[in-house]
Amino acid sequence: MRKATIVVALALLCVAAGGKGIEWDDPRHCWRVEGDTLSSSGGKIFAKVGPIKDMMASGKLRVDQFQEGGTTRGCILLRYREQGDVIEYYLVSFRRTSITLQRITVAPEGNKWPLLASEKLPTPVGKWIHFKVAVTGNRIQVALRCGRTISMDALDGNPIPEGRFGFGAERVAMTVKCTKLVVRE
Repeated sequence: MRKATIVVALALLCVAAGGKGIEWDDPRHCWRVEGDTLSSSGGKIFAKVGPIKDMMASGKLRVDQFQEGGTTRGCILLRYREQGDVIEYYLVSFRRTSITLQRITVAPEGNKWPLLASEKLPTPVGKWIHFKVAVTGNRIQVALRCGRTISMDALDGNPIPEGRFGFGAERVAMTVKCTKLVVRE
C-alpha cells in the first residue's frame, strides 16, 4: 500500500503554487504579464508546460469590457493541440449572456463546436469569477463562483488525449490570476 502511495505522489508534478512559478508562452504578444496577473483584449496565451494529459488549474478571472459586434468572449483553453491542419481543444467561454463548455475542432473538412454544458448566466463585467477546472481522462469539470456557484461536468466519449492549457480573449478586455496549475504525468 505504501509503495502505491509513493508512486502516486511522484506522478504529480506541481508546476506552480502561488502563481509566480508559471511561465507563459504568448506567441502573438497580445498579453501583458505582471507577476501572476495576465491581461489582454485579444489572442491566446499558454502555460509553458505540455502537452498536458490530466490537470487541474484554479484562480480568478475578470472580463473588464465586451467590445461591440462579432464574437466576444473570454476563454479558458484545455488540451489545446494543433496537428497539421486540425486544431482541437475544450473551451470554457465567458459570453455576455452565458457561460459554456464546448469541444472545438477546426479542420479543413469543417468546424465542429458541440456544446458539452451551458449556464444561462450573464458574465458579470468588472467582477472576479473564481474558477477551478480539471481534466482527467474523458472527464472535464468546471466550477465557478461569481455571486453564485456554477458546476459543469461533462464526459467526452472520444476525448482529446492531451494538449496545452491557457486563456484566450476574443474582443474582450480580460484580466486573469492563475494561482495554481497541477499537472498529472
